[in-house]
Amino acid sequence: MPDNTVDDLRRISKPFLHFTKEVAIPKVADRLHPHLPRLRLEEYDGRNMRAAPELFAKFGATFDPVLSSHKGRHPHWDAFVDIMRYPEDIIPNHDGCVFIIRNAEDCLREVRGGLIAFGNIMNSLGSEWATPAREGQWWDRGPKSLHTVFLFNRIPRQLPDAAPIELIGKPRDFNNGFTTTIGT
Repeated sequence: MPDNTVDDLRRISKPFLHFTKEVAIPKVADRLHPHLPRLRLEEYDGRNMRAAPELFAKFGATFDPVLSSHKGRHPHWDAFVDIMRYPEDIIPNHDGCVFIIRNAEDCLREVRGGLIAFGNIMNSLGSEWATPAREGQWWDRGPKSLHTVFLFNRIPRQLPDAAPIELIGKPRDFNNGFTTTIGT
């Protein structure tokens, strides 16, 4: 039984990576929003991010046009991390962010070890966002939450640092399709 629920996505602490079975609901982010109103929720489909440039384009379209446009240069993981490491720039009016990756088994499928590498990067970014910057400078900021939820049709044997999460409970536990406590 998973120890994590939708409520855990508000926390500014580990685990920052979560996984569960794919659900038959068109827009998971829209259904979660009432439970997480202070967080920015972004939903991506792994089938549209089979290679790194596709992932950069999807995240870039949401957060940074430099990452999504290939204007004479090829985006790379360092650029992705540099853009994503500053929550005050990409989500200034939110307490945190939740990335929902649907069909996660297809995410970075064309990159050897891609999904694990992506998970490691998102885990590191979660730790970085959770650590306040207090140096008496203009870049000071408080902690923010960053969680990545992978929805799999087939849950892999290995997904380092990821914890199971329960997004949907039994029918008696439904609150618009989602629970805020574990019901299974």
